[in-house]
Amino acid sequence: MGLGAALAKLFDSAAHKIDDQMRDETVQPMLLSVTQVAKLIGFSRTKTYEMVQAGKIPSIIVEGRTRITRKALDAWIEQQPRLMARASPRNF
Repeated sequence: MGLGAALAKLFDSAAHKIDDQMRDETVQPMLLSVTQVAKLIGFSRTKTYEMVQAGKIPSIIVEGRTRITRKALDAWIEQQPRLMARASPRNF
């Protein structure tokens, strides 16, 4: 087998391994719907929409649809313990 054929075989083998790995991994969306966010944070869809509309949960509009970036949601979640620590106990 020549060098070109050996490299082609090696490349093909590597490409198949990458394809197999990608099939095994769950692809996480970068943009989430309000319904998806509600399920993730354990709030009702209505309450989540209210929080988004009030600007409590950061969102963007894409093609007329409200979306929350995973990064913004993660940051918002990380911020919550600090916000809750400042809130009065009777609010909970």
